[in-house]
Amino acid sequence: MRKLDELQNHSIQMPNISENINRIRQLIQQARNAASKVRVSMKFNGASGVQVRTPSNLADLAAYNSLRFYITLTDAARQRRQDDITKQFVFYLGNKDSNKEFLGMAREGNKLSWYYNVGGKTAQAMIDKDVLADGNFNEVFLQRILQYGQMSVSSVVNDVTEIIKADVEAQGGQGLLILQSSDTVFYVGGYPNTFAVSKGVQKAS
Repeated sequence: MRKLDELQNHSIQMPNISENINRIRQLIQQARNAASKVRVSMKFNGASGVQVRTPSNLADLAAYNSLRFYITLTDAARQRRQDDITKQFVFYLGNKDSNKEFLGMAREGNKLSWYYNVGGKTAQAMIDKDVLADGNFNEVFLQRILQYGQMSVSSVVNDVTEIIKADVEAQGGQGLLILQSSDTVFYVGGYPNTFAVSKGVQKAS
């Protein structure tokens, strides 16, 4: 974009070129907007995962967080969880030392639990509703303002939307998620064996 600005300054006396540059600028912005709306699905089996690039300005996460994603189970996984309730890791965003501040989630059986620590005792919110299966997705929305958090799970069954919410309050003097770029990791679906994750969100052994 900076190069376009420079070229446009040089072509101020040539309206056709200037108009073309403006058109290119519009197309670039349209492409960026389209890319930001792309949804990519990933399938995790509890034994693998990905490390996601952390946000560029972690200071923005200190007082407020908002995260939305979609989750479903395969019928086979659903039946397995019913027969043998276990814990499966969903995500972890926080300090490499998981005794410090973090956000995380795990699935226990067919239910989701959200954990976060903002400098005191780890808080937990659980939605007392089974995760939908076989391509029917739950929309999960997490929101935190200082030590106050809310987790909501919505689903559409027979054209009826159902939303269940759970509120939680964490302990901590200032209620801030203090993260440093050099000491922060973001894992989804799984984490390395060398990483000592917080007990609440750790996968079943």
